[in-house]
Amino acid sequence: GMVVTYYNGFWYASNPSSAPYVTGMTGVALSDYHNVHDRILLQGFVRVNNNLINGCGSYAATSKGIAIFPDPDTNGEYTCLQGSYSSGDYARALGFIYDSDSTTSSYLLYINPSADWIKLA
Repeated sequence: GMVVTYYNGFWYASNPSSAPYVTGMTGVALSDYHNVHDRILLQGFVRVNNNLINGCGSYAATSKGIAIFPDPDTNGEYTCLQGSYSSGDYARALGFIYDSDSTTSSYLLYINPSADWIKLA
């Protein structure tokens, strides 16, 4: 599911260019696309469709163990590319790729959002 952040009583697709939508309580919506009735995973393992993960390679063994972050280019998606952030964005680690499966076009992620974030100058 999508990366979501809790703000003002609601879950929103995470947006690294806006502090309220990435620096608060963050998790993964337990559906392919976030809706208001989703259950949210705050920590643990979750399988995510590859169309929500950008810049992490194509199911290669080398992608296992790589850190994942909220994608600064597409709200609610993930990236492995730390260099894709711009000045003013908020960078925050979400967890790691644990495994990938080309037969289901998905990644198994370990989600453990960092309590720390950095605003890029």
